[in-house]
Amino acid sequence: MKRPTRSRVRACAGLTAAATTAAILAVAGTQSPTHPRSRPPAAAAQQPAATAPAGLVGPGAADPGDPAGGAAGGGRRGRPLAVRPSSSSVRVVHAAYAGTRNPYQRLTATYDTRLRRAPWVVTVHGGSWVAGSEANLQPAVDVLRVAGFQVFNISYRLGVDRPGSPAAGWLDQRRDVLAAIAWVRGHARRFGLDPDRGALLGTSAGGNLAAAAGLAGDGGTGIRAIVSVAGVLEPQRLWLDLRTPFPRERFTRRMAVLAGQAAGVMGCEYETGTSACARRWRAFDPASAVSSHDPAVLMFQGLADGTVPYRMPRHLEQALRAAGVPAQLVYVPGGGHTPRIAFDAGTQQRRLVQFLRQRTAA
Repeated sequence: MKRPTRSRVRACAGLTAAATTAAILAVAGTQSPTHPRSRPPAAAAQQPAATAPAGLVGPGAADPGDPAGGAAGGGRRGRPLAVRPSSSSVRVVHAAYAGTRNPYQRLTATYDTRLRRAPWVVTVHGGSWVAGSEANLQPAVDVLRVAGFQVFNISYRLGVDRPGSPAAGWLDQRRDVLAAIAWVRGHARRFGLDPDRGALLGTSAGGNLAAAAGLAGDGGTGIRAIVSVAGVLEPQRLWLDLRTPFPRERFTRRMAVLAGQAAGVMGCEYETGTSACARRWRAFDPASAVSSHDPAVLMFQGLADGTVPYRMPRHLEQALRAAGVPAQLVYVPGGGHTPRIAFDAGTQQRRLVQFLRQRTAA
């Protein structure tokens, strides 16, 4: 296999997602297509294959559109995940959490007015840091609300220009997640929640942001649990695999696209040699913020994910366990790059809800 050279990806320093992605795809095109498909880890291979309940799309179905976006609702025939009918006591409120008029610094609160000092979850959508919206996670919001959580589904500034919202870097996006958490805690009485019984849940790029925000600082954010679903939990791995792919794992075109988009929100490619860039990439890796007082983390990863290498979550899992932080990595046989590997209305969804309930219990 021909190794991509630094000169072949020099355009990545152009700092736009489009230019970066084009350069990475050029590099990916030089790689041999003969790499074997991903083989599941030995432990995961022994797990029974997940089966989709009647009327639902199974975990192997990949979402259309942006490779790292993913919508929790709708399957091959557009069928949403099944949830209970809305209760008359449930309210939906839209709010600006950062004190600005930026349309991407907003959240949707879905809460039950009957609850007092309830646990809560902030959900963070995916989209390769440059696309997606809170609507992607609405079915997941419904599941969490039915499970007894007050839910805050957030948008955040994207890495490309949008009407009313200039392009933002990854550090800005992490600040948005932290600002949303602070806003929720500051309105605890209004929404009938306990400010110290919170959790974060993110999918794909949102899994990266949720983990980075939840593990940052000294643990004073009220976050007790973090859930990552198909999360980009070791972004630098995309670049490392671009150069020398893991011999048992196929490096795909979608992984190359995601590597370019990661460089776009970083403002530089990985390992450029500049100290400022190195600091940003270090912060980009959630494992760099791990300490012994961090909240427990549950990670779901599909073994047929063509966007995020299946071994990527191990990096964070090992760092958490080394620090004595509870960590659980769940491999889903046949699972693609989709929230449905966790929100399957079956075994994995029950696992997720149980984890959140236990970790946010009074």
